[in-house]
Amino acid sequence: MDASLSIFLFAAFVAVVLMVFGSLMLWDEFKGPEVRKLDRRLRGLSAGGADQDIDSLVKSWNRQEPTFMVRLLLLIPIFFVTRPVIGA
Repeated sequence: MDASLSIFLFAAFVAVVLMVFGSLMLWDEFKGPEVRKLDRRLRGLSAGGADQDIDSLVKSWNRQEPTFMVRLLLLIPIFFVTRPVIGA
């Protein structure tokens, strides 16, 4: 096999893996168990069930640890991200 074909196939494989991982993270962000739990608690508060305080909801949300991918993306210096945009 040609070297450029091997590099292209490897890059395509990495792109597909990252796409699947990103779609799973997106699904978890919008349909995960924490979201359903928070939605249920907020619906209970809006319906008049004031047994749980809104502050406890915000505190529990702020205490969550960032995911591995978020921590990895935060390590990328900002000039690597903005340089192609500024040059365009």
